[in-house]
Amino acid sequence: MNKLQLKHRELKIISVIAASENISHAATVLGIAQANVSKYLADFESKVGLKVFDRTTRQLTLTPFGIALLPYINDMLDRNDQLNNFIADYKHEKRGKVTVYAPTGIIAYLSQHVIAKIQDIGGITLSLKTCNLDRKAFYEGVDFPDDCDILLSYAHPKDESLVASFITKYAVIAFASQEYL
Repeated sequence: MNKLQLKHRELKIISVIAASENISHAATVLGIAQANVSKYLADFESKVGLKVFDRTTRQLTLTPFGIALLPYINDMLDRNDQLNNFIADYKHEKRGKVTVYAPTGIIAYLSQHVIAKIQDIGGITLSLKTCNLDRKAFYEGVDFPDDCDILLSYAHPKDESLVASFITKYAVIAFASQEYL
């Protein structure tokens, strides 16, 4: 016996038709032409070999088969949504290695006052690397190293497509001789 290969789109259309009890309304909800919704329904019933809906000029009702089928369809749609949510959440799960480049002073501050206080950062491994600026970096921009995930810098990066975000205020004390001032 051949197994049916039911597509997500077909199941979604059947579910929306059942919920709206009207092909025209289902077409509006789905954003599909009414003729296409009717064709999907006819093709689905032909593929399955059973009628899902009884149609009259005024009304669309589920057949006994349709009543029994609908919970399975809605369950499949829910499980598909759960699978998509799981995949999306897993992609955004906090795990892996994060490499932070910053000048020596910022690295020292982060390691002593920020990172030391973090209790649980999940499956993240932090790698702190120093990146001290030369004079031209203040005018030309800072190079973004290939293995860098986060760059903390006193100057703007050369690559203008990078996203710059304000993280926190950072106090600095500067000393100079009277002659310099």
